[in-house]
Amino acid sequence: MEEVIKRNPDGPQLVGDIPQLTVPSEEMFQELLSSYLNTSFEWERITEKDVKISSQIEPAAYLKFAREVLDKKSQLTEKEAIALSDFLEKGSESSLRKVIEEIHVLLRDVLTTPSPPSQKEFHVRLANFLEKQTAIYDAVLKANDDPMRAVLAVNEFPGTSQELESLREYMKL
Repeated sequence: MEEVIKRNPDGPQLVGDIPQLTVPSEEMFQELLSSYLNTSFEWERITEKDVKISSQIEPAAYLKFAREVLDKKSQLTEKEAIALSDFLEKGSESSLRKVIEEIHVLLRDVLTTPSPPSQKEFHVRLANFLEKQTAIYDAVLKANDDPMRAVLAVNEFPGTSQELESLREYMKL
C-alpha cells in the first residue's frame, strides 16, 4: 500500500472523467490488497487488569449475573439484525447506534461487577466478547471512512455467534 501512496501523493488523478491511481503493477496491487484482506480484525482487547476480581463474590452469584448478561445479549440478536438491515438498506444509523449503546451498557456492567478468582478467565472472555461486538458494529458504521476495516469486521460475524454459544456452553457446566 505504501508504494501506491508514494506514487499518488495527491490522491487519484482524473483521466478523462475517471479518477485513477498510478500503481506499480496490477500484480503488485493485487498482492497488497490480498495481504490487507488476510489481516485479522483488531479491537482493543480487555485484559485481567481491566476487570474486577474479588474473593468475596460467590461463584454461584457471579454465574447468575453472567447468565443474565448473556440472556440480555441474546435478546438483542433480533434488534441487531434489524439495525444492520436498516443501516445497509436505508443508511439509517440510529438503530445501530442504539444497539451499540445497549451492548456498551452490558459491557459496563461486566467491567464494574467483580467476579470470583475461579471465574476470572471467563469474566475476561465475556468482556472481550462484548467489546468485540461493539467494535464490529462501530466499524460497520464507519465503513465510508475505512471500508477495509468494515469488511474485516463483517467477516467476524460468524465467529461472534460461535463465541456466544461457547460462552453459553460454559454456563451449563
